[in-house]
Amino acid sequence: MSRSINQKTLICTASIGVATYMLSSLFYVRGKSMAPFINSDSSSSFLFLDRASCYIGSYKPQLKDIVVFKRPGNEMKSVVKRVSGVPGDLINTKDNQTICIREGYFWAEGDNQMVSVDSNDYGEVPNQALLGKCLFVIPLSLSIMSKQLKYWITEVK
Repeated sequence: MSRSINQKTLICTASIGVATYMLSSLFYVRGKSMAPFINSDSSSSFLFLDRASCYIGSYKPQLKDIVVFKRPGNEMKSVVKRVSGVPGDLINTKDNQTICIREGYFWAEGDNQMVSVDSNDYGEVPNQALLGKCLFVIPLSLSIMSKQLKYWITEVK
């Protein structure tokens, strides 16, 4: 009887783990492009992401959301930025150009404009590039298991 319970517990635990991974993720963030909100000091942070709504396509970026996406022109790199333009918005770029955001795209910028490489550099971002929406931030200095977590999760720059 106990063996059957242990097997059921193991299957249940594994199922919950797989479902949690598919629905949400922790991402390791380093760099200063989102300072002061993320990484305001010399440390790094973790983002807890909603991946499910991006995966099934139900999430539409909203102004001020913090999102993780594959960087246009370099899909091997994932970036963290704040949504600053949605379809229909007129955006004034760093180059003093005005761009109207098309349907199915968004404009994303880092909070720290002095160092951020963002939509001002690579343009609109397609919604299909979204990997997740940030639900909350965990500063690395507050993470008890930060060293262990760093090796178990996806690194985002």
